[in-house]
Amino acid sequence: MKEAYDLSQEDISNDSIMPNISTLFNKKLELKKSIKIEEFNNKTSQSLGDDIFIESKNLRHLLDLKPQFTKSDFLEKLTFYIESNYHHFNDIYFMGESYQLFKEIFENRKISLSKLSFLESDYKESFYNSLNNSLYLSSSDIFNQKRKPRNKTKRKKENIDFFAEQLTSLKPGDFIVHKSFGVGIYLGIKNLNNSDDSDFVEIEYKDKDKVYVPLYNLDLIQKYADANSSCTVSDLKSKKFNQKKSKARLAAKKLAFDIIKLQAERNAYKGYAYSPPGDEYSTFEDEFPFTLTKDQNTAIEDILSDMCQEKPMDRLVCGDVGFGKTEVSMRAAFKAIEDGKQVAVLVPTTILSLQHYMNFKERFKKFAVNIDFISRFKSTKETNEIFENLTSGKIDIVIGTHKLLSDKVKFKNLGLVVIDEEHRFGVAQKEKLKLLKANTDFLTLTATPIPRTLQLAFLGIKEVSLIQTPPPKRQSINTFMVRDDNQTIKNALEKELKRNGQIFVIHNRVQDIEILVSKIRSLVPQAKIVYAHGQLNEKDLEKRIQDFFDKKYDILVATTIVESGIDIPTANTMIINNSHSFGLAQLHQLRGRIGRSTRKAFCYFLIPKSKKLNKNAEKRLEALQRYSDIGSGFALASSDLEIRGAGDILGAEQSGHIQNIGMELYSEMLNDAIQELKGEKATLEKFDVEVNLSFPSYLSKNFIQDQNTRLKYYKKISNSRSDDQLNSLKDELIDIYGKLPEETVNLFNLISIRNLFNNLPVNSIKISEKSISMKLNEEYLKDNEEKRNKIVNFFMSDLSKFKLSPNFLVKISSKQENSSTALDNLRSIFSTLLV
Repeated sequence: MKEAYDLSQEDISNDSIMPNISTLFNKKLELKKSIKIEEFNNKTSQSLGDDIFIESKNLRHLLDLKPQFTKSDFLEKLTFYIESNYHHFNDIYFMGESYQLFKEIFENRKISLSKLSFLESDYKESFYNSLNNSLYLSSSDIFNQKRKPRNKTKRKKENIDFFAEQLTSLKPGDFIVHKSFGVGIYLGIKNLNNSDDSDFVEIEYKDKDKVYVPLYNLDLIQKYADANSSCTVSDLKSKKFNQKKSKARLAAKKLAFDIIKLQAERNAYKGYAYSPPGDEYSTFEDEFPFTLTKDQNTAIEDILSDMCQEKPMDRLVCGDVGFGKTEVSMRAAFKAIEDGKQVAVLVPTTILSLQHYMNFKERFKKFAVNIDFISRFKSTKETNEIFENLTSGKIDIVIGTHKLLSDKVKFKNLGLVVIDEEHRFGVAQKEKLKLLKANTDFLTLTATPIPRTLQLAFLGIKEVSLIQTPPPKRQSINTFMVRDDNQTIKNALEKELKRNGQIFVIHNRVQDIEILVSKIRSLVPQAKIVYAHGQLNEKDLEKRIQDFFDKKYDILVATTIVESGIDIPTANTMIINNSHSFGLAQLHQLRGRIGRSTRKAFCYFLIPKSKKLNKNAEKRLEALQRYSDIGSGFALASSDLEIRGAGDILGAEQSGHIQNIGMELYSEMLNDAIQELKGEKATLEKFDVEVNLSFPSYLSKNFIQDQNTRLKYYKKISNSRSDDQLNSLKDELIDIYGKLPEETVNLFNLISIRNLFNNLPVNSIKISEKSISMKLNEEYLKDNEEKRNKIVNFFMSDLSKFKLSPNFLVKISSKQENSSTALDNLRSIFSTLLV
């Protein structure tokens, strides 16, 4: 404000009416006391004293206006407010960027203009200054202005490469699929001549036959299953894998029709296109006490982009427990409310609905947003009152379990449905949700997406945002699978008690939970123990959970009611009894209740002493042991997909095609079939071009030290099919690791060269410093006369530059200083042929 004042004083051409506000800057303000501006209604300026400073950071909140207020409503309330307190003020200043805005407020209103002045300033908060007994109204408070764009370039839409993410968990012994040779065993990275650019993926097939794949060709490789899976490796001498691919291609073409129909139906729906976020949303952002992670920011931008389109949003946010999915959903909820819509948050458990309610109330406390929740903790009278308030529009956000799907629930203007942990809802509930999806925005939050949803994400049918960045200082959870043994349990309990921590013991049988409590009491008699399950009286259950939260008890023995929503930083040990009887996602959610602080956490999966586990139970527990790192929810979901199978996307019947050839290859076939049906350029023939570049082209161990992370980026780079995708990856690597080494730039150029010839019948390209040689696909050209004549005529047009031999080998005279020069030369030479 001082800066604006100084500038206006220097600008003699300024026609603003400047008040004498030297007291604001020439006197030192020692504020001995402050009161909120709303208290001013009942006090006079004389009784406040000269040292009182009255301010309001949110004038709209003071006037009890919701974010969806209309300008006329606001001006009426503001006018009434000023009229009621007019005699208290010596002067009223309007701080803004335009005198026109100032005139717009009070023109034709019953307020004397004698006290009103305009002050050119960008100060954001309205306030009362007792030194000159004047009220200062900020345009930021008065107008619900749209947010000015922040000084950053618009983020390009990013497609998550799920198949590259899978490679971060690849280890020797796992099964992988080569698109040409089929299922084999990954033996690791083989170095053939002791240099970084000679690293190859080594794959073993039947009869110990081996295939070596250069890392820049990782687009040919996909992780298929973990080492403990029951898989049959392919025979390189057999044509069975080609036969499986042919059958899968036919199935993909049939499925493509259904998918196009589904997409057409979705596109036919017209939802509500939200306005861009305004000042109120900006204030809500600023109230968040932590710094968003990069992934959270990306997810929020994705969601806001979806919401501002007419097509109804159907987005999945996948992030591990404690990674900030709730804040992402709160941003979406606020945007919906800002446009006058209601929000329903659907959660799987009563406990979680209560915790979400408390979290939402805390986050929205400075805003005029009405929040309530439905659960069995509420009486029938309270529940019916909530139903009435939803119908009348008095409630902005409602949180609840499947009760929200009751026929009794009628919304006045439902705009957004947030579903937390979809895998916990049954088929009947999901069918009801489908009915809402026609014109309502849907946001699904999960740590471990169910196989069907994950499959939709893999195939690009469902929009997905991944949150993989862990909170600062979060540690992995030490996970153990142990036989049920009293001494083991005693040691685990005492270890946590000695460091003054708390313990969850999960036992999912209500009928004998008290017997387990007695057993634990005998093992650690010094501990204070309480138990909880869903059959307890509502108030009793709530009190027990709250007492454990308040550290009145050391150990909570409970059923899976604590699976979601219980966030206790001091609880860092969990024992899960009969863990073999739980699902993978459920176990991961339960484990996520601990390790929510900087302390090391321990989770013990107890299995019976003598009972033999079935294969699927063993696989689930082994997967949880293997993926105990933070952020492992996505890897676990992929394992779940392998264990349970994917099935047909649009029906309940099982399909073996994905299991036969792998998800990635099937996805490619499906996408090609869809594009072909749409008449897009997928109808062009695709060729796997092998590029041999004389310049070193690789990701060095010094640049990216972790081998699996290098594999992931090799996969991402080799999967890129356009320069836009490659440039986006360059930016990502520079952002994380710094300037790209020369050999990494060469790798990007190598892939760009490969993409350049992806639709030409070329088998291989060899690039040296003095020339380029190219082997054409002789078999294809012999069968396609038109294409053959075009290519032959092109190379015969300039015999001084091209030499074409009878065996379809082309030699090109061309000097290359580096890989970038080679790429430019090839683009220049083949620009006409590539059209």
